[in-house]
Amino acid sequence: MGDAARSGPTIVEGIRKGRGTGYWWYDYGSVIRDAALSYVLLEKHHITAEGRDNLLAVIAGEMEKNRYYSTQEKMALFLTGRSLTAGTTSWTANWTTGGKSEPLSRQGAYFRPMSSAELAAGAKLNNSSGAPLYVELSLTGNPMQQPPARSDAIELTRTMFDPEGRVISGRTLRTGEVVIVHITAKAKTDIGTGLIVDRIPAGLEIENLNLVKGEQMGTVTIAGINPAEAMADNHIKHVEFRDDRFVAAVRLDMRAFFLRPGNDQGALHLFYRARVVTPGEFVVPPLYAEDMYRPNIFGLTAGSEIVTVVDGRP
Repeated sequence: MGDAARSGPTIVEGIRKGRGTGYWWYDYGSVIRDAALSYVLLEKHHITAEGRDNLLAVIAGEMEKNRYYSTQEKMALFLTGRSLTAGTTSWTANWTTGGKSEPLSRQGAYFRPMSSAELAAGAKLNNSSGAPLYVELSLTGNPMQQPPARSDAIELTRTMFDPEGRVISGRTLRTGEVVIVHITAKAKTDIGTGLIVDRIPAGLEIENLNLVKGEQMGTVTIAGINPAEAMADNHIKHVEFRDDRFVAAVRLDMRAFFLRPGNDQGALHLFYRARVVTPGEFVVPPLYAEDMYRPNIFGLTAGSEIVTVVDGRP
Protein backbone atom coordinates (compact mmCIF):
# COMPACT_ATOMS: atom_id res chain seq x y z
CA MET A 1 0.00 0.00 0.00
CA GLY A 2 3.03 2.26 -0.35
CA ASP A 3 4.34 1.96 3.21
CA ALA A 4 7.40 -0.21 2.57
CA ALA A 5 9.25 1.21 5.59
CA ARG A 6 6.86 -0.44 8.02
CA SER A 7 5.43 -3.29 5.93
CA GLY A 8 8.82 -4.89 5.26
CA PRO A 9 9.82 -5.40 8.92
CA THR A 10 6.23 -6.42 9.76
CA ILE A 11 6.21 -9.16 7.11
CA VAL A 12 9.58 -10.45 8.32
CA GLU A 13 8.26 -10.53 11.88
CA GLY A 14 5.17 -12.40 10.68
CA ILE A 15 7.34 -15.02 8.99
CA ARG A 16 9.38 -15.56 12.15
CA LYS A 17 6.45 -15.65 14.52
CA GLY A 18 5.07 -19.16 14.98
CA ARG A 19 1.43 -19.97 15.42
CA GLY A 20 1.89 -21.72 18.74
CA THR A 21 0.04 -24.84 19.82
CA GLY A 22 -1.21 -23.91 23.27
CA TYR A 23 -4.65 -22.75 22.19
CA TRP A 24 -7.14 -23.70 19.47
CA TRP A 25 -8.39 -20.53 17.76
CA TYR A 26 -11.33 -22.20 15.96
CA ASP A 27 -10.08 -20.77 12.66
CA TYR A 28 -9.46 -24.22 11.10
CA GLY A 29 -5.77 -23.33 10.97
CA SER A 30 -2.58 -25.11 11.95
CA VAL A 31 1.17 -24.56 11.77
CA ILE A 32 1.41 -26.28 8.40
CA ARG A 33 -1.59 -24.48 6.92
CA ASP A 34 -0.41 -21.05 8.05
CA ALA A 35 3.16 -21.60 6.83
CA ALA A 36 1.96 -22.91 3.46
CA LEU A 37 -0.49 -20.08 2.83
CA SER A 38 2.08 -17.50 3.97
CA TYR A 39 4.54 -18.84 1.42
CA VAL A 40 1.88 -18.83 -1.32
CA LEU A 41 0.92 -15.20 -0.59
CA LEU A 42 4.54 -14.04 -0.55
CA GLU A 43 5.21 -15.84 -3.82
CA LYS A 44 2.02 -14.49 -5.41
CA HIS A 45 2.89 -10.88 -4.59
CA HIS A 46 6.61 -11.30 -5.43
CA ILE A 47 7.74 -10.44 -1.90
CA THR A 48 11.25 -11.76 -1.22
CA ALA A 49 11.24 -11.14 2.51
CA GLU A 50 13.97 -12.49 4.74
CA GLY A 51 13.14 -15.99 5.94
CA ARG A 52 10.59 -16.73 3.22
CA ASP A 53 12.28 -19.98 2.19
CA ASN A 54 12.39 -21.04 5.84
CA LEU A 55 8.63 -21.51 5.59
CA LEU A 56 9.29 -24.46 3.29
CA ALA A 57 11.43 -26.03 6.00
CA VAL A 58 8.58 -25.52 8.48
CA ILE A 59 6.15 -27.18 6.05
CA ALA A 60 8.50 -30.12 5.49
CA GLY A 61 9.04 -30.57 9.23
CA GLU A 62 5.31 -30.58 9.93
CA MET A 63 4.70 -33.07 7.13
CA GLU A 64 7.21 -35.43 8.73
CA LYS A 65 5.45 -35.19 12.09
CA ASN A 66 1.85 -35.56 10.88
CA ARG A 67 0.34 -38.41 8.87
CA TYR A 68 -3.09 -36.82 8.43
CA TYR A 69 -4.07 -33.48 6.97
CA SER A 70 -7.28 -31.49 7.24
CA THR A 71 -9.09 -30.07 4.22
CA GLN A 72 -7.54 -26.67 4.90
CA GLU A 73 -4.05 -28.17 5.13
CA LYS A 74 -4.47 -30.17 1.93
CA MET A 75 -5.55 -27.09 0.00
CA ALA A 76 -2.67 -25.02 1.41
CA LEU A 77 -0.18 -27.75 0.47
CA PHE A 78 -1.66 -27.96 -3.01
CA LEU A 79 -1.27 -24.21 -3.51
CA THR A 80 2.31 -24.38 -2.25
CA GLY A 81 3.11 -27.21 -4.62
CA ARG A 82 1.58 -25.29 -7.50
CA SER A 83 3.73 -22.28 -6.64
CA LEU A 84 6.88 -24.41 -6.61
CA THR A 85 6.08 -26.16 -9.89
CA ALA A 86 5.25 -22.89 -11.63
CA GLY A 87 8.93 -21.95 -11.77
CA THR A 88 11.03 -22.30 -14.91
CA THR A 89 14.34 -23.02 -13.17
CA SER A 90 16.18 -26.07 -14.47
CA TRP A 91 17.81 -28.54 -12.11
CA THR A 92 20.08 -31.55 -12.30
CA ALA A 93 20.59 -34.57 -10.06
CA ASN A 94 21.81 -38.17 -10.02
CA TRP A 95 19.33 -40.92 -9.25
CA THR A 96 20.77 -44.19 -7.92
CA THR A 97 18.86 -47.38 -7.21
CA GLY A 98 19.86 -51.04 -7.31
CA GLY A 99 23.48 -50.06 -7.94
CA LYS A 100 22.58 -48.22 -11.16
CA SER A 101 23.02 -44.47 -11.52
CA GLU A 102 20.97 -42.26 -13.83
CA PRO A 103 21.55 -38.53 -14.48
CA LEU A 104 18.47 -36.31 -14.34
CA SER A 105 18.07 -32.93 -16.00
CA ARG A 106 14.61 -31.44 -15.62
CA GLN A 107 12.66 -28.22 -15.43
CA GLY A 108 9.94 -27.80 -12.81
CA ALA A 109 8.35 -30.76 -11.06
CA TYR A 110 9.33 -34.33 -11.83
CA PHE A 111 7.44 -37.44 -10.75
CA ARG A 112 8.98 -40.91 -10.73
CA PRO A 113 7.16 -44.11 -9.70
CA MET A 114 9.09 -46.65 -7.65
CA SER A 115 8.38 -50.34 -7.37
CA SER A 116 8.49 -52.12 -4.02
CA ALA A 117 11.66 -53.90 -5.19
CA GLU A 118 13.40 -50.60 -5.94
CA LEU A 119 12.34 -49.22 -2.58
CA ALA A 120 13.60 -52.31 -0.78
CA ALA A 121 16.94 -52.10 -2.60
CA GLY A 122 17.36 -48.48 -1.55
CA ALA A 123 17.37 -45.27 -3.57
CA LYS A 124 19.49 -42.14 -3.45
CA LEU A 125 19.11 -38.74 -5.08
CA ASN A 126 22.15 -36.48 -5.24
CA ASN A 127 21.46 -32.84 -6.03
CA SER A 128 23.99 -31.41 -8.49
CA SER A 129 22.19 -28.16 -9.22
CA GLY A 130 23.88 -25.91 -6.71
CA ALA A 131 20.45 -24.72 -5.48
CA PRO A 132 17.93 -26.25 -3.04
CA LEU A 133 15.97 -29.20 -4.43
CA TYR A 134 12.79 -30.24 -2.62
CA VAL A 135 12.01 -33.94 -2.65
CA GLU A 136 8.96 -35.80 -1.38
CA LEU A 137 8.44 -39.55 -1.02
CA SER A 138 4.79 -40.62 -1.12
CA LEU A 139 3.83 -44.18 -0.17
CA THR A 140 0.49 -45.90 -0.69
CA GLY A 141 -0.62 -49.29 0.58
CA ASN A 142 -2.96 -51.22 2.85
CA PRO A 143 -2.13 -52.15 6.46
CA MET A 144 -1.45 -55.82 7.22
CA GLN A 145 -3.15 -55.64 10.63
CA GLN A 146 -5.52 -53.54 12.71
CA PRO A 147 -4.06 -50.25 13.99
CA PRO A 148 -3.40 -50.12 17.75
CA ALA A 149 -5.98 -48.55 20.03
CA ARG A 150 -5.38 -44.94 21.07
CA SER A 151 -7.03 -42.99 23.89
CA ASP A 152 -4.50 -40.31 24.84
CA ALA A 153 -6.49 -37.48 23.21
CA ILE A 154 -10.03 -38.88 22.86
CA GLU A 155 -11.35 -41.70 25.02
CA LEU A 156 -14.04 -43.86 23.44
CA THR A 157 -16.22 -46.77 24.51
CA ARG A 158 -18.83 -48.81 22.67
CA THR A 159 -21.29 -51.16 24.41
CA MET A 160 -24.18 -53.21 23.01
CA PHE A 161 -27.45 -53.58 24.91
CA ASP A 162 -30.65 -55.50 24.30
CA PRO A 163 -33.96 -53.55 24.10
CA GLU A 164 -34.52 -54.11 27.84
CA GLY A 165 -31.25 -52.36 28.70
CA ARG A 166 -29.16 -55.45 29.49
CA VAL A 167 -25.53 -55.54 28.38
CA ILE A 168 -24.76 -57.91 25.51
CA SER A 169 -21.26 -59.24 26.05
CA GLY A 170 -19.71 -62.36 24.56
CA ARG A 171 -22.93 -64.17 23.72
CA THR A 172 -24.10 -65.31 20.31
CA LEU A 173 -26.57 -63.08 18.51
CA ARG A 174 -29.58 -64.33 16.54
CA THR A 175 -30.91 -62.96 13.27
CA GLY A 176 -33.89 -60.71 13.83
CA GLU A 177 -32.59 -59.58 17.20
CA VAL A 178 -32.41 -55.86 17.95
CA VAL A 179 -29.40 -54.30 19.68
CA ILE A 180 -28.92 -50.77 20.99
CA VAL A 181 -25.38 -49.44 20.66
CA HIS A 182 -24.18 -46.98 23.30
CA ILE A 183 -21.14 -44.82 22.50
CA THR A 184 -19.32 -42.56 24.95
CA ALA A 185 -16.66 -39.99 24.04
CA LYS A 186 -14.38 -37.82 26.18
CA ALA A 187 -11.66 -35.44 25.00
CA LYS A 188 -8.61 -34.10 26.82
CA THR A 189 -8.69 -30.93 24.72
CA ASP A 190 -11.55 -28.76 23.51
CA ILE A 191 -12.77 -30.00 20.13
CA GLY A 192 -15.32 -27.84 18.35
CA THR A 193 -15.35 -29.85 15.12
CA GLY A 194 -15.35 -33.45 16.27
CA LEU A 195 -16.36 -36.45 14.17
CA ILE A 196 -17.32 -39.85 15.56
CA VAL A 197 -17.56 -42.81 13.17
CA ASP A 198 -18.77 -46.26 14.21
CA ARG A 199 -18.62 -48.81 11.40
CA ILE A 200 -21.01 -51.63 12.22
CA PRO A 201 -20.15 -55.33 11.77
CA ALA A 202 -21.23 -56.82 8.43
CA GLY A 203 -23.89 -59.03 10.05
CA LEU A 204 -25.82 -56.02 11.39
CA GLU A 205 -27.58 -53.06 9.84
CA ILE A 206 -28.83 -49.84 11.35
CA GLU A 207 -32.58 -50.18 11.67
CA ASN A 208 -34.10 -46.92 12.83
CA LEU A 209 -32.94 -43.87 10.90
CA ASN A 210 -34.27 -41.49 13.53
CA LEU A 211 -33.47 -42.88 16.95
CA VAL A 212 -34.45 -39.65 18.66
CA LYS A 213 -38.08 -40.25 17.69
CA GLY A 214 -37.92 -44.04 17.66
CA GLU A 215 -40.67 -45.93 19.42
CA GLN A 216 -39.97 -46.84 23.07
CA MET A 217 -36.71 -44.90 23.02
CA GLY A 218 -38.19 -42.38 25.41
CA THR A 219 -38.99 -45.05 28.00
CA VAL A 220 -36.06 -47.47 27.91
CA THR A 221 -33.03 -46.72 30.09
CA ILE A 222 -29.53 -47.67 28.97
CA ALA A 223 -26.78 -47.53 31.61
CA GLY A 224 -29.03 -45.21 33.61
CA ILE A 225 -29.46 -42.83 30.65
CA ASN A 226 -32.51 -42.03 28.52
CA PRO A 227 -31.27 -42.43 24.90
CA ALA A 228 -33.74 -39.94 23.43
CA GLU A 229 -32.69 -37.26 25.92
CA ALA A 230 -29.00 -38.01 25.36
CA MET A 231 -29.37 -37.66 21.59
CA ALA A 232 -30.98 -34.24 22.11
CA ASP A 233 -27.74 -32.90 23.67
CA ASN A 234 -26.72 -29.63 21.97
CA HIS A 235 -23.15 -30.94 21.75
CA ILE A 236 -24.41 -33.27 19.00
CA LYS A 237 -24.47 -31.09 15.89
CA HIS A 238 -25.37 -33.59 13.20
CA VAL A 239 -26.11 -37.32 13.00
CA GLU A 240 -26.21 -39.69 10.03
CA PHE A 241 -27.45 -43.30 10.04
CA ARG A 242 -25.78 -44.81 6.99
CA ASP A 243 -25.93 -48.35 5.62
CA ASP A 244 -22.60 -49.40 7.09
CA ARG A 245 -21.85 -46.84 9.78
CA PHE A 246 -23.11 -44.37 12.35
CA VAL A 247 -21.64 -40.87 12.00
CA ALA A 248 -21.96 -37.89 14.33
CA ALA A 249 -20.52 -34.37 14.19
CA VAL A 250 -20.04 -33.28 17.80
CA ARG A 251 -18.44 -30.78 20.15
CA LEU A 252 -16.30 -32.23 22.93
CA ASP A 253 -15.37 -30.12 25.96
CA MET A 254 -12.12 -30.75 27.78
CA ARG A 255 -13.62 -29.91 31.17
CA ALA A 256 -16.12 -32.75 30.77
CA PHE A 257 -13.24 -35.25 30.73
CA PHE A 258 -12.12 -34.18 34.21
CA LEU A 259 -15.61 -33.52 35.54
CA ARG A 260 -15.93 -36.95 37.07
CA PRO A 261 -12.84 -39.04 36.35
CA GLY A 262 -13.71 -42.67 35.75
CA ASN A 263 -17.40 -41.86 35.39
CA ASP A 264 -19.25 -41.89 32.07
CA GLN A 265 -21.38 -38.93 33.21
CA GLY A 266 -18.51 -36.71 32.16
CA ALA A 267 -18.75 -38.02 28.60
CA LEU A 268 -20.89 -37.34 25.57
CA HIS A 269 -23.40 -40.16 25.04
CA LEU A 270 -24.72 -41.32 21.68
CA PHE A 271 -27.10 -44.14 20.81
CA TYR A 272 -28.33 -45.95 17.72
CA ARG A 273 -30.28 -49.12 17.08
CA ALA A 274 -29.29 -51.97 14.80
CA ARG A 275 -30.83 -55.28 13.77
CA VAL A 276 -28.99 -58.57 13.40
CA VAL A 277 -29.60 -59.77 9.84
CA THR A 278 -26.91 -62.21 8.62
CA PRO A 279 -25.53 -65.41 10.19
CA GLY A 280 -21.76 -65.78 10.42
CA GLU A 281 -18.71 -64.53 12.29
CA PHE A 282 -17.87 -60.87 11.84
CA VAL A 283 -15.07 -58.59 13.03
CA VAL A 284 -16.25 -55.51 14.92
CA PRO A 285 -14.46 -52.53 13.30
CA PRO A 286 -12.74 -49.98 15.55
CA LEU A 287 -14.72 -47.02 16.84
CA TYR A 288 -13.03 -43.83 15.65
CA ALA A 289 -13.19 -40.13 16.56
CA GLU A 290 -11.15 -37.14 15.44
CA ASP A 291 -10.97 -33.39 15.34
CA MET A 292 -11.92 -32.81 11.69
CA TYR A 293 -9.56 -29.86 11.30
CA ARG A 294 -6.81 -31.29 13.48
CA PRO A 295 -6.95 -34.96 12.40
CA ASN A 296 -3.75 -35.78 14.29
CA ILE A 297 -5.97 -35.50 17.39
CA PHE A 298 -7.95 -38.73 17.34
CA GLY A 299 -9.11 -41.70 19.35
CA LEU A 300 -9.45 -45.32 18.30
CA THR A 301 -10.70 -48.45 20.02
CA ALA A 302 -9.39 -51.95 19.42
CA GLY A 303 -10.94 -53.76 16.46
CA SER A 304 -10.25 -57.43 17.13
CA GLU A 305 -13.58 -58.42 18.73
CA ILE A 306 -15.62 -61.06 16.90
CA VAL A 307 -19.44 -61.17 16.81
CA THR A 308 -21.05 -64.53 16.12
CA VAL A 309 -24.53 -64.57 14.58
CA VAL A 310 -26.72 -67.67 14.15
CA ASP A 311 -30.01 -68.13 12.35
CA GLY A 312 -32.81 -67.03 14.67
CA ARG A 313 -35.59 -68.91 12.90
CA PRO A 314 -37.10 -71.86 14.81
